[in-house]
Amino acid sequence: MQIQDLKINGVNNPVGFHMDSIICSWKVTRTKSQKQENVKIEVSADEDFCKIIFTKEGADLKQQGGPSMRSRNQGRNRCNATR
Repeated sequence: MQIQDLKINGVNNPVGFHMDSIICSWKVTRTKSQKQENVKIEVSADEDFCKIIFTKEGADLKQQGGPSMRSRNQGRNRCNATR
């Protein structure tokens, strides 16, 4: 499976933007599946995804969300402190 053309509010790589609500869109290629079973969206403050600032997951996750999509896990660090 390959994820392509990921956009947030229609913008590729929206670094430095403040958005009160978001719309995520993507295309999936190189898969035999015809239907989405589960989706997990993670946004990180760093490239290594050590400091996760947003997480949303679900089997019926819509591609659009508002302020209610803000994560309860803001600032969570999942990498080793020695890194």
